Amino acid sequence: MVTMEREPVIYRGFRNTRGGAQVDRSDGKKLRAREDLINHSPTGFEWGYKGSGPSQLALAMLADTLYDRMPNKAEADRMTMKVYQDFKRHIIAGLPSNTWQLEQNAVFNWFLEHIKKFFPTIHAIVAKRGV
Repeated sequence: MVTMEREPVIYRGFRNTRGGAQVDRSDGKKLRAREDLINHSPTGFEWGYKGSGPSQLALAMLADTLYDRMPNKAEADRMTMKVYQDFKRHIIAGLPSNTWQLEQNAVFNWFLEHIKKFFPTIHAIVAKRGV
């Protein structure tokens, strides 16, 4: 049996011609804002500071990353809600203002390091399985 390794997903942030913030995935899938969890920013994603647009982006990227790796979507949402504000402060707020790229694997690795304080048992299971 031959298994094909999939290309790593890369999130790309850029400014459209009107200066608005846009984020896409390298595989063409849409990055959902996940307003069903919480709506911080009715105007959409943003980055480079610690406001509502960066909060929405942090939430969306973490949820998207965990959905791609975890079979239990409710658990993925619960974990996202616990750590997305830290992700915003540590990663999203420091992104350059015009364009950037961030591998989904880097988002997941950040997550693994930071769930230890909220979910020590789950961290051990996830790290062991290599989800």
